[in-house]
Formats: sequence, structure tokens, C-alpha cells
Amino acid sequence: MTVSLHAEPITMGFVRNFSIARGSRSAAENVLVRVEAGGVVGWGENAPNRYYFSQEQRTAVQAAREMGSCLGEDLMATEAIHERLLDAFPTQPGARAAVDIAVHDWVGRRLGVPVASLLGLPTGLRMPTSFTISLGDRGSVAEAVEAADGWPLLKVKLGGGDDLGLMETIRGLTDALIRVDANAAWSVPEAIEKCRALGEMNVELVEQPIEPGRPEDLRRIREAVGVPIVADEDSRDSRDLAALVGCVDGVNIKLAKTGGLREGFRMALAARAMGLDVMIGTMAEGVLGTSAAVQLIPLARWADLDGPLLLRAEDDPFVGLSYEEGMILMPRGPGLGVTRAEDPAQPD
Repeated sequence: MTVSLHAEPITMGFVRNFSIARGSRSAAENVLVRVEAGGVVGWGENAPNRYYFSQEQRTAVQAAREMGSCLGEDLMATEAIHERLLDAFPTQPGARAAVDIAVHDWVGRRLGVPVASLLGLPTGLRMPTSFTISLGDRGSVAEAVEAADGWPLLKVKLGGGDDLGLMETIRGLTDALIRVDANAAWSVPEAIEKCRALGEMNVELVEQPIEPGRPEDLRRIREAVGVPIVADEDSRDSRDLAALVGCVDGVNIKLAKTGGLREGFRMALAARAMGLDVMIGTMAEGVLGTSAAVQLIPLARWADLDGPLLLRAEDDPFVGLSYEEGMILMPRGPGLGVTRAEDPAQPD
């Protein structure tokens, strides 16, 4: 069977400027992949991130185009394809993820079942997802909270000089459940002090308080505070998990870090077997990329899948992913369950 692969850049603007401790951006610069074989088309999207291997949209698109040689003639062999992609392109997890997702979408569409079913997971579930409030001053953060329009679960980006002041401002505006993400910005003493204060503000968890590569310092923080600690930058793929056992309460799994659904699925199973809770997150992918991550929520305790809510809907070429009352719903259609907006037929 002849297999073709096409990759192109896709840029979607943020509704509001998006800032974390490492910087700010106005648009998500992602990769869009189309795989076709036997009259069936599979789509994949992912977000290359400079923090991991200095990936950029331009180089990721080029790498994705070169990945066609790794697909072979049997797209059903998703495990073998994953291994070939990893061996050939170890420093391009964002591009690998886009290709891997497109392959899984193709297989699901070919068989007429959701990707979750291919993985042996239940379908049709829903899960509360956080809505991200990016880092800013008290005024901009207050505006963002008000614009969230009563969303019941917020994820607040911290890592600036006024972290606790920002949290006090937010707590004065909402009684929503709050998660905090420091994006590796704090020192150990600072993390302990701030996590203790955040615990008193009924914060549900804190993500990646310190720079990655120091699991024993994460353990020190976890043992000194009462709020759960979740690793993000420290948990790229399943090879990172063993060092985190006993040092954190959970890990944030993102397909942009794992290189796709095969490794994301494997990582989630391994984390649960090791006693680590699982968060499923994204790097600001649109409807298509987020629909891939949502296939894994049956394995998760937490979801952070608000990318399409943060991006301009008019910039996103895909539709079919639904949110209701603070929850994200697994699409029910075949493959990823979403379609291009220009296509007349939509999934049930």
C-alpha cells in the first residue's frame, strides 16, 4: 500500500497574550501532518517547543516531511513506526508526535473506531479540565480571571516576583479550584515557602516548582509541604519516571514531550504502575492536537487540555472537540473524532 505524508506549518493566535516564567508569545506555531493511504486520510498536529531540544516550527516541519521514510507500507504497525521515528529523529518529539498522531488517526478511521479503542481504553468519557491564567501583573491577571467567565478550575502560571500577591488577587475574585504551575522558576527554599502558603489558599497542586534534573530536591519540597507536587519539565517520557518515584505525587504527560500517542500511552501505564498520578496536558495545540491527548484521559487523574479555548477559533482549521460546564468531552467519531471545518461531514 502506497503511503504519502504531507507536513506544513500551522499558526494560531492566542486570544490573550500567553506568558509563563520563561517568556511570552502571541501565537502557537505548530506542525500539521496529513497521512494518506488506501483512500483514507489521517491528520496530526503538535507543538514543537524550544525548551526541549531547541525545536522550532520551521525545523520541525522539515523533520516531519522527512519522517515519511519511517512509515513503511503498514500503517497498522504503530509500535514499529514509533520506534523507527524515535531512532531516526530523537531530538524532534514535536514533529514525531504530529506524525504519530496522524498515523493513529488513520488507523482509527480505517477501522471505524476511536483511537482510544485502539488502545483498549473506554470512550465517551468527560473530565474536568483547567483553564490557564498566564503570568502577568495583578491587573492583567484579574482581567484574565474575569474573562474566564466562571470556569470552575483554573491553572495559574506563577514564577514572577509577586506570586503570592497574584494569588491573593485571584482568590479575591473567584472561589474556583486552582492549580499552580511555576514552570521551574523557584529555588528550593522559595518553593517550600510558597507551596506552604499556596496550600493555605486551597491550591489543589503545584507543577514543577524548580528546574528539572534535581529529583531529590523535589523530594525535599514534597516532604516539607502539604500540597501535591507534579513534575512537568522533569517528565518527558517513560525513561524519566523511575527517578521521580517518591519525589513527586504525579507527572504531566504531554504528547509534545513523549513524541506521540504510543509513548504517551506507555508512559501513562508505567506511571500508574509506579504509583504516580497522571495529568494529561498539551503545549497549546488546537482542536486536532488536543483531540489526540484527550484519548488518554481514561488513564488520568487530572486534565489540562484547554488549548483550543486559549487560541483564536477562527485560526483553527479543525472542529468537533466539545467543552461543557468546565469539562472536556472525548469525541465519539472514528480516529481522533474531529474533522476539518471545510469538510461537510462531521463526526457523530
